[in-house]
Amino acid sequence: QDVTDRKEAQERNATILETAMDGFWLIDMTGRILEVNDALSRMTGYSREELVGMHLRNLEAAESPEDVAEHIRRIMTAGEDRFETRHRRRDGQVIDVDVSVRYMGKPAELLFGFARDITRRKRAETLLRQSEERFRVLLESLTDYICSVKVRDGRVVETIHSPGCLAVTGFAPEEYQADSSLWLRMVHEEDRPAVLDLASRLLAGESASPLEHRIMHKEGETRWVRNTPVLRHDESGRFIGYEGLIQDITGQRKLQEQLSQAQKMEAVGQLAGGVAHDFRNQLTVVKGYGEMLVRRQLVKDEAKGYVEQILKAADR
Repeated sequence: QDVTDRKEAQERNATILETAMDGFWLIDMTGRILEVNDALSRMTGYSREELVGMHLRNLEAAESPEDVAEHIRRIMTAGEDRFETRHRRRDGQVIDVDVSVRYMGKPAELLFGFARDITRRKRAETLLRQSEERFRVLLESLTDYICSVKVRDGRVVETIHSPGCLAVTGFAPEEYQADSSLWLRMVHEEDRPAVLDLASRLLAGESASPLEHRIMHKEGETRWVRNTPVLRHDESGRFIGYEGLIQDITGQRKLQEQLSQAQKMEAVGQLAGGVAHDFRNQLTVVKGYGEMLVRRQLVKDEAKGYVEQILKAADR
């Protein structure tokens, strides 16, 4: 027989396996490794000679030997499988791998698979989840809250209120989601024009300074909030929305009002003190001249009583 084509195909397949970035193995039904490529050797830290003849369960770090055997039986039944697991390298380090396996039916009854090292990806996913969890906990622990607005073609397409809105406004995120006009209705009637003007400028992609205004809490109480807007743009610089940090400043406003009242009272006190000082100077003149009249006996007897009354009034 002329087997030239078959030999060339085998050589091409061998070349592909050797240049592949993913590790390759061929195992029998018991899990014994029959063939590997260099990529699997580099991935596991074992030489090809050490890997050939080794059992797959010796690499497996996530499944027990019984689990490996059962997994092989399931693959033979299904014909193929793709899953994530963990392998133990020669140096003891455990790596995450993505495995794709196919069963070669009779008469070969072998399984071949490709394994890709996804340790970095899994680590990045873990870090991302941890970061998202920290961010979620931070948002939920804030007494302020963030309102995120997505804008397209000058129109609001999505608004998300963080859980902190419940503490500030009394309304839950679900209530804002169900009623798109709730955010405006809760604004104090006298402050709505200023809030609408701010929203209009933000929708146009214009930067805006923080705005302080009143809202009606769900329980009926009037509160002051400060809305600090921050514009968002995509990678190309296109305006896509904005975030608003909503802070409850009711306590600050009360302190400011108390401070303002105290400053007014201080000013009134200073004014009163100045007036009293000036008035005392005038009374000192009145009293001084009255006493001189009495001491120098310049007042007739019938007028002395009047002068004495003037002096008593000045003393008082």
